[in-house]
Amino acid sequence: MALNPFFLHGSSSEQRLVQDLINEQLRMYGVEVVYIPRKIVNRDEILAEVQSSKFDNAYIIEAYLNTYEGHTGGGDILSKFGMQLKDEINLVISRERYEEYIGAFIQDEDPYEIEVALRPREGDVIYFPLSERFFEVKFVEHEKPFYQLGKGYTYELNCELFEYENEVLDVGIPEVDRALENVGEIITLKMVGYGQTAAIGADINTGYVRKVYLNNDGYNYTSTPTVTFEAAPSYGRSARGVAITTSIGGVRSLKEIILIDAGYGYRHTPTVTISGGGGVGAAATCSIELYRKGVSRGVVINRGEGYTEIPSVTFSGPTFTGAAGTTVIINNAVDRVSMTDGGTNYSTKLAIGVTFSSPNPVGFVTGAISAVAANDQLSTVSITNAGIGHSIPPTLTFSAPTGAAATATATAVGGSLYGEQVSSVSIASSGRYYLNAPTVTFDNPTGIASTATANTTLSSSGGISTFSYTLQSGGRYYLAPPTLTIDFLSLSSGYIADSYFGTNAWNVVNADLDRNITHPGTASTTAIGYSGSIQLAAKIPSSLPGLSTFISFNKLSNGSKSTQVDLRVNDDGYIEVGLGTDKVGVNTDALTYDYTGLDVRDDQWHWIYINSTILPNFTQRLELQVDGGLPVDTFFSAGGGEIQIVTGADVTPPVIENDLNSGIIVDGIFGTVDAGTASSIAPGSMPTADSNTILFDDFENDAIGNLNSISIGCSISNGVVTSIDNSSTTLSGIITSIVSAVIDPPIGTPSNFVATGVASVTAGIVTDISLDYAGYGYLTSPGVTLSAPTGVATQFTATAHGKINGDGKLSEIEITDRGLGYISNPTVSISAPLGQTPEGYGNVGVAGTIISVTLTKTGVGYTEPSIVSISNTVTDRDFATGFTTATGTVTLNELDNRIDHIKITDPGSGYLTPPTVTVGDAPIAAGIGTYWFNEVITGSTSGATARVKRWDGEEGILQISIENGTFLDGERVVGSSSSAIYVVDYYINKRDVPKIASVENIDDYEQNDEIEFEADQILDFTEKNPFGNY
Repeated sequence: MALNPFFLHGSSSEQRLVQDLINEQLRMYGVEVVYIPRKIVNRDEILAEVQSSKFDNAYIIEAYLNTYEGHTGGGDILSKFGMQLKDEINLVISRERYEEYIGAFIQDEDPYEIEVALRPREGDVIYFPLSERFFEVKFVEHEKPFYQLGKGYTYELNCELFEYENEVLDVGIPEVDRALENVGEIITLKMVGYGQTAAIGADINTGYVRKVYLNNDGYNYTSTPTVTFEAAPSYGRSARGVAITTSIGGVRSLKEIILIDAGYGYRHTPTVTISGGGGVGAAATCSIELYRKGVSRGVVINRGEGYTEIPSVTFSGPTFTGAAGTTVIINNAVDRVSMTDGGTNYSTKLAIGVTFSSPNPVGFVTGAISAVAANDQLSTVSITNAGIGHSIPPTLTFSAPTGAAATATATAVGGSLYGEQVSSVSIASSGRYYLNAPTVTFDNPTGIASTATANTTLSSSGGISTFSYTLQSGGRYYLAPPTLTIDFLSLSSGYIADSYFGTNAWNVVNADLDRNITHPGTASTTAIGYSGSIQLAAKIPSSLPGLSTFISFNKLSNGSKSTQVDLRVNDDGYIEVGLGTDKVGVNTDALTYDYTGLDVRDDQWHWIYINSTILPNFTQRLELQVDGGLPVDTFFSAGGGEIQIVTGADVTPPVIENDLNSGIIVDGIFGTVDAGTASSIAPGSMPTADSNTILFDDFENDAIGNLNSISIGCSISNGVVTSIDNSSTTLSGIITSIVSAVIDPPIGTPSNFVATGVASVTAGIVTDISLDYAGYGYLTSPGVTLSAPTGVATQFTATAHGKINGDGKLSEIEITDRGLGYISNPTVSISAPLGQTPEGYGNVGVAGTIISVTLTKTGVGYTEPSIVSISNTVTDRDFATGFTTATGTVTLNELDNRIDHIKITDPGSGYLTPPTVTVGDAPIAAGIGTYWFNEVITGSTSGATARVKRWDGEEGILQISIENGTFLDGERVVGSSSSAIYVVDYYINKRDVPKIASVENIDDYEQNDEIEFEADQILDFTEKNPFGNY
């Protein structure tokens, strides 16, 4: 044994595993395709060639696409047979899947049709859904890979694009079957229905039964009774009818009697007899038509074919003769219509329409008018020719005025005598051709702009100052009310005209900032150290509520020896020198003048004296006196305990504490450097500053005051100041003098006060100028200018309206606008006459003839009679008196679907000739059913067969392929699956197929027409042979 028996080579389990893996890979990475086995229908027995085949089974199987990069093969080739597509693909399928799901199903097929079933066969077709195309198997590779583990597992199919050769493809999958819908030879048939319409004639006569009346319906009928009409004369034909019965409540009676034949030749009304049927009591009568002809019976000429239900039957209406007449013309107008023929059978209840021919424009004459102008306008017009044929008032057109355009002028009265204003305006000339009011422009005023002035005075008393002022001149050209501005000098709010020395003192109020009372310019030094005095006058208000500091002499920040030194009034009303750190609270120490219990809150002046002395033992003595009384004092030890009243450092100067708002008045604050020279008695006047005396503040140095101002409004009228709002203004405080009192200058100019006016225009001329604003500043009368007119002469052309009489002639001219600028007589043109066609209606007499015509509109412009046309239609006839259209029904033979006979239900009346009877088309004339795609159709006569490609029922167009035999014109074609039936009308040439989406010939591969067309552009045989003539 050559092989090792202990190793398996291709065991069934290994082969099963490989096959399963391949199957799984194909399911994962493959695509679904439709495998369609080829069945051989016919083959050449000698050459063994397949002559025809079909594809009627399909199987879905997964396949792996080897040519994943695209189609292989020859690609697209342009040959003499057209465009040829040589695309190829290579597919791999599972051998096991093929054998189980395809081979197992086709192995029982007829061996003649399926030669090989257990493997794929060359010639089978595969539908590739990705590209929606068919590929034919050209070669099956079954040994690749070559017997792994002793077995083959796949088939490799080399496929080429399928070339369709009219094979039958009907696998039952719509997507697949319709993929070749547009491929192959497509033949087009025109189909029609197979029914035939019946034909019926009619006889007309007089003396026929017009209508049957059922007078009594009878009762207890068990069958249909017989209806018999009295016999007609020998030259006529007897009427025939049938009874129609009904059952109500179980009792059968007659419902109606229907005429089958109306007969003819009756000269009197025939009797109607109802007999038989087992019932009693039924009775009927009838009426006849002696003079008008009606349909006495219908004659079936052709029974028709294909009627599955009773068709409709219609009779044409009766005919008749029309009336005629001529017109009578008087004064070129239609006066009346003279009847020449009254016609027949007109309805007496109707107004019969009458129309007339239009007048001949050759006979029209246009009217003429003359016009006369006067006073620059149209004055009168007169008719010189009334014209002929004016149906509507003519349009009158006047020539344009010849006068030139002119600007209006005006004069104005005004000046100084009229309050520097314009008093009036008058028109000098009215101008011409104004379309709207012109602009009126006055010259600028000649007065020069000036500023108003005022007289201002000042009076002061007790700290109250009053300004008084009066207007001196009003000025000129003020656009807005000005302001009177008074600039004045006043002292600050702390000054008060209540002094101890001089004129002014200081009121400690918070209306002003704290006042620095050291003035380096008034003394050589500002320091009072350990020895010296300070003196001042103070008036304490009685309303002072309690402790209040009003002067701070020294500050803690004024050096190493500094102590807070404040002058104040304590809660008891005593003057007190505060020594400590708080100007508003209780100090560390205080020197209080309570020696005599003097309460200084009495609104009186008091003299305050503060003195510091260094004693021989270097002890400092600080004493306080009020109004020269006995002093109160206190002592400070030397060597660091002494204080300075006012330091020499002058870092923070002494200030009056206005912020505490005590209302205390102070005056005449001065000090001495040498204590020995001071006196506690108030001096008679403010001392003079020297080397020993420091004048801290006498409140007189600022007497010149600060510059302030007030403004007072003014009123103006027409640019002039007329008044100052108040005659005086009172202010509190000390005002020292008036610096200036000036009214604002005007900002206007003369152009702001130009007079204005408005002009009025009537009929193109200026008729009035009204003064809108009289202006101001006019010293003399100004000039006035009006803007030029914007109109032109043609815009002021006269107009008039013409009136006409009933004969179409001019009768009167009414002037509607006399125009302007006519300095000579204008010419007048008149629109041409249009003529007017008359309108009216015919009046029918009792005999049914038209006896006259009533004109509702007169015709004008006629030089010859108008042609009269009188309506002659069925609607002009009287249907209520017997002039009616016949009606009838047909009886259908249900065995052969053809018509047996016709019943006349109403003979009608008034027929001159036999009517046309129209029978409805047979329903089957439209054919039966709908052909199905791919079904086999068979010709009932020729036996030809074919496959259906498309069917358009609306157009009756059937497209087929795989035709076997030739269909005959007129034969029925039956669908094998749909049972649809239609008749062949004719074959349609391919080029004549309608361009409709449902039937248009489309072949995805056939390009012969395109190639032939391009060839014809190169070689044209239509004129001569390009290769030469014989």
